[in-house]
Amino acid sequence: MNKRSELMKIANSIKIILPIFFITIANVLATETISEFPTPLHVPAQTCAACHKNIYAQWKASMHSRSAPGQDPVVSAIYQEMVGSPEQEGLRLSGEYPACLKCHAPNAAKEQKTKLDQFNYAEGVNCVTCHVLERFHGMQDKQGQQLYGLDAYQVSATHLQGPSGRYLSPREDAQHPFPIKPNPGMLRTSQVCLGCHGAYKNADGVALYQTGEEYLAGGENQATCQSCHMPKTNGETNHEIMAAHNDAVLTRAIVINLSPELKQESIQLKIDLRNTMPHRFPTGSPFRQAYLKVTAYAEDGELVWSNYSNYPPDFSQSPEAVFAYQLADKNGKPVMAYQASQVQKDTRFQAFEKRQLHYSLPRDKVYLIRTELLYHMLTQDVITAHGEKFSGNLINPAVAAINEIKIAK
Repeated sequence: MNKRSELMKIANSIKIILPIFFITIANVLATETISEFPTPLHVPAQTCAACHKNIYAQWKASMHSRSAPGQDPVVSAIYQEMVGSPEQEGLRLSGEYPACLKCHAPNAAKEQKTKLDQFNYAEGVNCVTCHVLERFHGMQDKQGQQLYGLDAYQVSATHLQGPSGRYLSPREDAQHPFPIKPNPGMLRTSQVCLGCHGAYKNADGVALYQTGEEYLAGGENQATCQSCHMPKTNGETNHEIMAAHNDAVLTRAIVINLSPELKQESIQLKIDLRNTMPHRFPTGSPFRQAYLKVTAYAEDGELVWSNYSNYPPDFSQSPEAVFAYQLADKNGKPVMAYQASQVQKDTRFQAFEKRQLHYSLPRDKVYLIRTELLYHMLTQDVITAHGEKFSGNLINPAVAAINEIKIAK
């Protein structure tokens, strides 16, 4: 073989070897964890914000960003009372790791930490909390025990999970802190929500949070959680994760129709209410409640009639208009949710339920009838016990639905 032939052979070998070399390097880069963080669960949201500015701003405005004790006033008040300081390590509740942290500070809970002022723990449910979820085990284990938070999932220690696998950064030189793995079956379905929003019982077995169970009871032929709580706008998924704290979501829940029948001396008012949600209303926290305020006014604005005579209302005056989950101790006395041993009454709307109320109003002077569905984040008992710590929409009701009709003279 002459020298020219030897050189050609070497050149051809290089042509074969180089592509294999670069493919191998690319595969290594795609699978190896090359990051300043030892685990994806330590990545702070600010790292993601470098490229995903809009999404970060939306998340920062969400309740997820404030879910940890020390951030949200309600969670903080209950946690301080039941467990202790969120800046203290090694806290236990009845000898066990505090189960509440599994959903309110899941990154910390995964590592069994209670000192939340380290790493990204105080960020509550941050970007990586959801974007490491690889597979959903279900809301219960094989023994029927409830699984909470990240315990309900197989969590990836090497890859972030993406809804499509597409590279969407506006910066060509951007790199993720961990490689991305496409996982639309998780992130684009309700499975990603059910670990925390599925069901939760207190120490006495009383169901406190049941939204996921309510939703699943409706079967598979309904919208995902994301379709209402994370809608797309201009092709981008909203990460504010809007719920009852947001009027745009709250005011979609209940539809009110009024049908007055005019009698000689009275107005027989029929009120049709319909829950449009695939879960109860109210749902989630047992502290939430709603009631329908019905009022009638004269043409000059004078109040002529009301189903409640004062505020806060005495619910015994119109109990059929109260929609609440009322818990009690073994003696029937109303108590905080975590102290409850029984459900005293549940008058909330079932998923997609239609309900009808009837009232008899005086005919004289009535010019306008108004109905307002008032939604409370907290019961009056909770406000009385912790009121100095709360303000704004935590103590003032929001109008979830309204309808009014003028009465012909």
